[in-house]
Amino acid sequence: MELLLPHRVLEQRFDAKTRAMTSLLFLLSRSMSLGVVISAPAVVLAVVLDMSVTGTVLLIALPTAVYTMFGGVQAGTWTDVKIMVLIVLGLFAVIAAAILGLPDNVSLGDGFGIAATTGRLRGGRRPADRLGPGSVSIRSVSIRHVRIVPWPASPGPRKIAARHRGLTV
Repeated sequence: MELLLPHRVLEQRFDAKTRAMTSLLFLLSRSMSLGVVISAPAVVLAVVLDMSVTGTVLLIALPTAVYTMFGGVQAGTWTDVKIMVLIVLGLFAVIAAAILGLPDNVSLGDGFGIAATTGRLRGGRRPADRLGPGSVSIRSVSIRHVRIVPWPASPGPRKIAARHRGLTV
């Protein structure tokens, strides 16, 4: 049984230049996505710890790189498992804090009723009049002053939202 890799299939179907180009594009896209994965929490940590963003990027990236170099793929996999556990625990902690943070005279049902009345439970697109200038809205995600449109399941909503805000897709 032969293992089919996308880049090998591209080389067999087209040529080595096509394989090299797709490999380069893959590496560029992974590098950019990892840059976002590291810089997003680094910005938050920089504010919380009162450090520079460069310092927090190094605080995140260096231990991760060393841990992965010495542990290999297994270390990377266990890192993902630990991160997922932290994300789930954080989600439960936020939910518990929200429930416990309700005033004594407001029940959970009342809290949901207030949220529904104020439009906080409504999913999907927000009306355009509720968005400020420079905002792009896809589903329930709003990005202010950033000209990057999140990638939805189909290109239709992305093109519609981009045209609505005067962006080119």
